[in-house]
Amino acid sequence: MSSLLAAAPAYRLMNATPLERLTDGRFAVASAQDVLLVGNTIAARGAACAGASPPDTIAIDCTGLLLLPGLINAHTHSPETLRRGIAADSTGFDNWMDAVWPPIERLTPTEVGIAVTLGAVEMLKRGTTTVVDHFRQVPQRVDAVEAALAAYEAVGLRAVVAVMLRDRDERSGEPLQGMPPASEQAALCADIAHRHTGRFASIGVGPSGPGRCSDALLLAAAEQARAAHLPLHMHVDETVAQAKAARTRYGCSAVAHLDDLGFLGPDVALAHCVWVDADDIDRLSRTGTAAIHNPAANMRLGSGRAPVAAMMNAGVTVALGSDGPASNDSLDVLEAAKLAVLLSRSVAGDDKAWLSCGAALGMLVDGGRCVAKQRAASLAPGVVADLTLIELDSPPLVPLHDAAAQLVLGGPAISVRHVFVDGAWVLRDGAIPHIDVAALCAEARVAAGGRIPNGAAA
Repeated sequence: MSSLLAAAPAYRLMNATPLERLTDGRFAVASAQDVLLVGNTIAARGAACAGASPPDTIAIDCTGLLLLPGLINAHTHSPETLRRGIAADSTGFDNWMDAVWPPIERLTPTEVGIAVTLGAVEMLKRGTTTVVDHFRQVPQRVDAVEAALAAYEAVGLRAVVAVMLRDRDERSGEPLQGMPPASEQAALCADIAHRHTGRFASIGVGPSGPGRCSDALLLAAAEQARAAHLPLHMHVDETVAQAKAARTRYGCSAVAHLDDLGFLGPDVALAHCVWVDADDIDRLSRTGTAAIHNPAANMRLGSGRAPVAAMMNAGVTVALGSDGPASNDSLDVLEAAKLAVLLSRSVAGDDKAWLSCGAALGMLVDGGRCVAKQRAASLAPGVVADLTLIELDSPPLVPLHDAAAQLVLGGPAISVRHVFVDGAWVLRDGAIPHIDVAALCAEARVAAGGRIPNGAAA
């Protein structure tokens, strides 16, 4: 691990402007103050910093910087960084899958590491401190998973690598040939989790989706995950075709079937949930199951509009994801928040479905932390120091009237200055000093086949 990511000294963030989340869910800007980080936690704020600062404390001038809990990308697929822009005008989910994924399945562990690193760098630069990576290779390979874990450790981005499992062909419904037995696939996740001892990355169990998994695999995955205290992560009802196929296969919705199996629960997060109905939403709420909204991918692939407001009104925890960088084609979760707000308002006269900017920002921080199984977002002493500092001189924040609204709606002109993950200062003045980004980009072009040399247009 880079010396820059070693056990952190103390940092004193001088004159930072905290953005606090209030008990009613709204966000408010607090007075500028010092914030002390010791080890991997927030140790003190304000006047208390003076008596608590160790002798080797490094002072960082944060005047004019908005301090907020780090952003969470609750759903993506990291290998897709090497397939951006492919099938951009594809008509339908299946056509897109056929165009994008076959080459990704053949990536070597070295190429997987390049793909993951590329995405991690992009996310850090946009203020993300944690990602849930629904990591796909078919068949799943231990060396590929280990390469992804190593890449996140090297960059210093906190990640839950939810190992994707499957044993059925979604289109035919038939068993996939050459796949390991359900129990063996599920045990693979627990084995990797037991052996991995990294600081930033951890393992989750990620059945691909109900249509791609037998009941035996779903039950084995849930059993292994719960025995090892690992989070469960899965696609559900991304497309209307998937929702219809579930009703044909089970005689009920996918969510109802998962509930009947005993799969749902507070350790489960379901990506997309575009085609869920009122009964499904009630089941998610009753079981404490989280949903992950991926508005960019849903629009890009024509999948539909998730009933986010209905889920939130029913008490379902909803987080935000970018989805994969070949179905978006960005990993910017602030962009996802803006799209979530605007998509909710896209149908005239349907203002009950409107999502507020504050709610969208809450989905990024608290909703995302629920999915990643972290403590609720806070800037209080004792909380792990996963922090994002944004320039208040970013044009969309001048003048500052409503910080949550302007952050969410401001777009790419919002400038991220610093990011701390687990107390490590990983983004410094907009750069990642322990990563040679130019060399990484060159490696990524080679790994993608060299078809677009030097970033030139295809």
